Amino acid sequence: MISSSLTTSGLWECDVTVSDGSLTANASGDIEVITTWLGMVDFSHCNQTGHTGPSQSQCDSSYSGSTLEDLVTVSSGIQQWEVPVTGTYEIEIAGAEGGVGTDGSSQIPGQGATMIGTFSLTAGDVLNVIVGQEGLANGGGGGGGGSFVWVDGQSTPLIVAGG
Repeated sequence: MISSSLTTSGLWECDVTVSDGSLTANASGDIEVITTWLGMVDFSHCNQTGHTGPSQSQCDSSYSGSTLEDLVTVSSGIQQWEVPVTGTYEIEIAGAEGGVGTDGSSQIPGQGATMIGTFSLTAGDVLNVIVGQEGLANGGGGGGGGSFVWVDGQSTPLIVAGG
């Protein structure tokens, strides 16, 4: 027989009784269920164009109602997000595509590179995220921006994708 009960938020006590008909043994243990995992989070350029990153108000508006609502801080166009749970994370990023030329040419904009990596992150780590923005429409079309992710305080990026 197995029974369980919630003792405190996220902590379950499990009781097990086993019997072979003549002998019976009991055991119990606690299992912690982490409920802070958000699932997949999807960063964007927050509708910003040009050479600078988005503002706090642009990201607040873009992430309203999403898993990132109220969880992203913006500093000088760099989005910052705190890792909620220690574990292994798969990060997929893409550089932005190039802009379409305004000179009447039939130029087709190039696509940015996509990169995927798996990283061990610790709860409380702050990830810095720059999301590449589409190249500006100018005479021949501008190149798209790169995307970057790194842990705050570390000089080496975790992952980079060119635009």
